[in-house]
Amino acid sequence: MQVVKRNMLIMVLTLCLLFAMGSTAFAITVDAIPDNSLRVGKDFYSFSSNNYKMNNILTSMGTGSELYYKFGGMWFDLSTVQSAMDLFNPSKAINQETVNSWQNLGNYYGDGADVQQLNSGSSDDFVVVDIY
Repeated sequence: MQVVKRNMLIMVLTLCLLFAMGSTAFAITVDAIPDNSLRVGKDFYSFSSNNYKMNNILTSMGTGSELYYKFGGMWFDLSTVQSAMDLFNPSKAINQETVNSWQNLGNYYGDGADVQQLNSGSSDDFVVVDIY
């Protein structure tokens, strides 16, 4: 009985460490990207990402000219923002249909070393199918 408890504890601790460390392999949608994130070309960056570095940003710029910032749950085209006050004006944000139409997206570089592949479209577009 003691061996079983010890093995269970080791397994639980191992799983906790696996989830706490390294990159994840889950695909997410643009809707799941938190505020204060930046889209550069096809890639998206959290400002607290270990990957938010000049060389990576320059590489992302090579994938497209898009430059957007998410604030207050809305995306803003930084090429049209004229002042910081525009980020507080919902009429200056890109409409949700445009965001949902973004295709061929790259990666989301989240907090720390977290890297997730992006799915195009809204999270509302995905359906879970029970195959049983």
